[in-house]
Amino acid sequence: MKRSFKKAAAAVCSAAMALFMTGCMHIGIDITVNPDGTANAVGRYAVQKDYYSDEMFEGTEHEIQTFTIDGDEYLGYEYTSDYATYGELAEDMTNPSEQGDTIFNEFSVVKSGNPFVRTYTFNGVFANLLGEEMAEEGEDAAQYEEMANSMFKIGFTMKLPGKVKSCTGGTVGDDGVITFEISPCAETVCSAVSQEVNIPLIAGTAAAVVVIIAVIAVVAVKSKKKPEEKSPEPITDPDDEIIE
Repeated sequence: MKRSFKKAAAAVCSAAMALFMTGCMHIGIDITVNPDGTANAVGRYAVQKDYYSDEMFEGTEHEIQTFTIDGDEYLGYEYTSDYATYGELAEDMTNPSEQGDTIFNEFSVVKSGNPFVRTYTFNGVFANLLGEEMAEEGEDAAQYEEMANSMFKIGFTMKLPGKVKSCTGGTVGDDGVITFEISPCAETVCSAVSQEVNIPLIAGTAAAVVVIIAVIAVVAVKSKKKPEEKSPEPITDPDDEIIE
């Protein structure tokens, strides 16, 4: 189900504006990057239970569920989008809605390296979902940010193949999942690099090399031990006269 985040961007941003002063909203994006060049993304949108009403998600085809986030109960829905390429994933994440809203201003996943060691590089800029205009209401910047973070919670995680070597803007869990810290009222730069070592291929190649070396060694030893060839005895004609 592709292009889902394009529609979600508009819904999230408009809902955020309405809920900002009345309740707490959660948006979650969990992305899994697969070694074969495909990817999956789970989008999750929910409102704190005390402020939820049926009209908020009216018209959605998804089942309304209960989520527990930071100890509080939320009501909302989630869905999964599958992508055949990293390019499709990037396009969906940066595609603006009809209103011009986006989830990411920049997004890319690149695979490089060789058959033995693959490197996966992610770079992204998470958009300011609340918009610049909301920061111009005369609120003190620190107070505004604190209020925004408490009332509009954003969760963004990514799982890259292999072992994470570095990341910016997030922390790596024991399971290799990167959890990024996203601000709802400012652009957030995110990046990560992971490496995947193809151990079966390396082991298979090493075994093949060992076999080849062993064969060469055996051939060399046999060549050294080969006996010297004797000169052939002359063939005599029985009718030849033997002189004593």
